[in-house]
Amino acid sequence: MVADSGEWDTRHQDNVIDLADDLAELDAALLAQLDPVDRARQVRARQALRLYADAMWDAVKATKPGEGTPAARNPYNCVAALRDFADALRSGGEEAQRVAGDPDPDPDPGDDDTGDVAMWAERFSATGIDLPVYTLPDLAPGE
Repeated sequence: MVADSGEWDTRHQDNVIDLADDLAELDAALLAQLDPVDRARQVRARQALRLYADAMWDAVKATKPGEGTPAARNPYNCVAALRDFADALRSGGEEAQRVAGDPDPDPDPGDDDTGDVAMWAERFSATGIDLPVYTLPDLAPGE
């Protein structure tokens, strides 16, 4: 879809950038409440999503080489938006690790508990275990 101005419609990217900006404070507050192991799991899961989005991007580029980037092709702007969002999530996770002073992740974690790629929530979803309860940051009325 081409916008009225003749430019490609970038609504997916525009909206997801706004979403990522609006989500950043809440995401940071919740990540701060995790222990270093679970923060590392979050970063790995977010990196896995980013790699998946990159693979989608490469597949879109390969479908019609020479027609510009996927971001300029509708409906493929949604792939660009996914990449932007996944990157924002990954960056937020890495920033939370930095702020918390977490140790650098093990580049070759092997089979230890910190090296699994499972989402941190899987640990809490087993029968009989309560999900963690987070404290949300205070928001001014109307936010």
